[in-house]
Amino acid sequence: MWYEALDDASRLYFVNNNPEGMRAVLEPLHELMNKGPQTKCEVAFQQQYGHDLQSAWGHVVKWRRSGKKADMNAAWEIYCEIFRKIHKEIPNLRTLDIDLCSPRLAAARDLDLAVPG
Repeated sequence: MWYEALDDASRLYFVNNNPEGMRAVLEPLHELMNKGPQTKCEVAFQQQYGHDLQSAWGHVVKWRRSGKKADMNAAWEIYCEIFRKIHKEIPNLRTLDIDLCSPRLAAARDLDLAVPG
């Protein structure tokens, strides 16, 4: 989720020169982070990236008040580092343990599956 969002947000900011669009992509994810983790996977993600994401978002909030490009540059230094770290981890993610990533789905039984077509 964060990997794709950071990719989209960077394109909006750096290519389309649309900082408000960038903010609109990232803000919902930051709001989710503020609600706290619900799974063990989310706990691990917050432990690894939560502080840096919070720091980067702080710079974005500061930029909205100040309008200073330096604030946004500081945010993007952090976001880019997070993006690089996640990018390095992706090849190692070959399988997901459903019990860790979605305990509610793992516990679900007798579900109906709708298949289009």
